[in-house]
Amino acid sequence: MRLLTPPVHLLKALITTARFGSISRAAEALHLTQSAVGKQVQELERATGLALFERVRKRLTLTPAGQRFEAAVRSLLSQLKAATLALITVTDSGGALHFVPCVRGYNFQRPDLNCSILFGDGHWPGAVAHYLVSRETLLIAPPLSAQRPRLRSPADVAKYTLLKHVSVSQAWSNRMDTHRI
Repeated sequence: MRLLTPPVHLLKALITTARFGSISRAAEALHLTQSAVGKQVQELERATGLALFERVRKRLTLTPAGQRFEAAVRSLLSQLKAATLALITVTDSGGALHFVPCVRGYNFQRPDLNCSILFGDGHWPGAVAHYLVSRETLLIAPPLSAQRPRLRSPADVAKYTLLKHVSVSQAWSNRMDTHRI
């Protein structure tokens, strides 16, 4: 049976395997087993009725049909990710920083980017970089307002969402639970 809209996890297996040219490296990147990624790629090939990869010298290479499909899927998943991010950041109750995972870096000329926390040597063209933390972490509380209760003890900080990661929305509260003040 051909799927006209394959599940997203199969499409992620396709683009990740194509990027690395290897099921085992794709499995590492996706935090899955080699068997799981291999089965997902096979399931997608069965569903479409087409071979998407061929083995060339111990490396998986996209077939011509696979190349066309992977390029379209990569673009669509990128658009879906951007639409989801726009939805989350616009409708979320404000005041929090939103952390967006990004592998390739940011264009610092984008009007919707206020800051970025990066790890590395501090050389990012077009950006003003400031050293943030080493082994010590400093917590900066939000400004006082009528809508927010006053911070009277370190434990009161846990009542605020200060940092938010779009794909791990509970990261701040989990950190607070793990590192009780």
